[in-house]
Amino acid sequence: MSIVDNQPVQPYEGKLRLPNREEGEYFALVTVMQTEYIKVMCEDGVERAARIPGKLRNRVFIKENDVIIVRKREYEENKVDVVWRFLPLQVQKLRMQGHLTNLPI
Repeated sequence: MSIVDNQPVQPYEGKLRLPNREEGEYFALVTVMQTEYIKVMCEDGVERAARIPGKLRNRVFIKENDVIIVRKREYEENKVDVVWRFLPLQVQKLRMQGHLTNLPI
């Protein structure tokens, strides 16, 4: 329930960005925060080091247990780049649609 007006919180109604599998994008869960890289658990079960690009670093605040989309690098197997971060209501809708079945949430 919303604290302001005691009304139930409405589910997220907008469109959701899904990973583009052809470009090597996956859902991932942030497990450990570090200064330069963050550790993420990808939906294929592999833990990788993820880099937050400069255009997202100062605009989007990523914390532990956030669901994000990462893109695999072509030349490094165990490193990925963060592409997108989901809000809690968006994660709830993704769960209801069955997209996050492979993540340990």
